[in-house]
Amino acid sequence: MDTINVAIISNGVVIDVAVFKADDFSTAQEFLKQGVWDACNADEVQILPEGFNIGDKFDGENWTMQNPPREGVPMLPPKVPPISHQVAELNHLMDTILGVNENDQNLSSTAG
Repeated sequence: MDTINVAIISNGVVIDVAVFKADDFSTAQEFLKQGVWDACNADEVQILPEGFNIGDKFDGENWTMQNPPREGVPMLPPKVPPISHQVAELNHLMDTILGVNENDQNLSSTAG
């Protein structure tokens, strides 16, 4: 089933997005007329172009992104510690949960 994203707009700002069947924009318009979005002060609905979302603006003709992507600036992945550090942290956490401390481990390794 093909769908469209419909922007629910208040004072020129997208405040919500609703999904409708591709040929059902008239239902979104009727919802607006019937007051479905009155609680959030919606005053307009528009088919939302690809790439736009909540917080973006529509002035009646043109769309503007609130935080447009910057060309030439790559998105960096979040800094993730090396797996060896993650394993060491998990081992320490498990030892803490199980009540194991370093002195117990040293005693058990010298007892044998």
